[in-house]
Amino acid sequence: MTTKRCLVLLAVLLGMSAVFFLPKHHFQPLGIELKLPVTVGDWTGEDLKITDEEIGILGPGTEFARKGYTNRRGDQLQVTIVLSGHDMNTSIHRPERCLVAQGWSLTASPSVAVAVPARGSLETKALKVIKMVNSDGRTIPYTNLNYYWFVGCADTTASHFQRWLIDKADRLFRGYNQRWAYFTVAATVTENLQRNGRSETETAAMVEDFIKGLVPPTHLASVKFGS
Repeated sequence: MTTKRCLVLLAVLLGMSAVFFLPKHHFQPLGIELKLPVTVGDWTGEDLKITDEEIGILGPGTEFARKGYTNRRGDQLQVTIVLSGHDMNTSIHRPERCLVAQGWSLTASPSVAVAVPARGSLETKALKVIKMVNSDGRTIPYTNLNYYWFVGCADTTASHFQRWLIDKADRLFRGYNQRWAYFTVAATVTENLQRNGRSETETAAMVEDFIKGLVPPTHLASVKFGS
């Protein structure tokens, strides 16, 4: 290894180690409202229980909000907010991990930009997961679409790695931590499950339209969006 490379590596290691010497409880204000609205356009929501297993897996100080939403057509969505506690390593993670652990198979995970009126473009990750479920004596596939994104004090991203980079830069160069939150909006593709069910394309459009209405009451004006 050349001297130049050694110096670069040493600088990186020193920079990363500096994180541990910064103040541990200098947190920025939240960028979200940890309260889901009762109505979002045509949708009406009811609180859903956070399971003991979820609470036990995530770190102390983690906070939650969850509602199930239904519209007049009978469509259903589930929305969850997870707000990190003081230990980011145990509070925030990619939803892919939970879904796979719950028996879902991940088949696609494209990035989807949702144009939020008067706010800009919100980057989301759209997970398509499938699980085989027994129903009336037969095994049928359930397809679920899960859109998620992370929200900090002033930033949004659908990339777990980018969120990590922003977090480390804040600690190193600004001397503060953020309590990140992540949002998930999930819906089942009902095309082959019920009469007049929605196709995958229709379900995706429905979820994205819902997100446009969900963001304004839950994301503070301080949070930046893409152009």
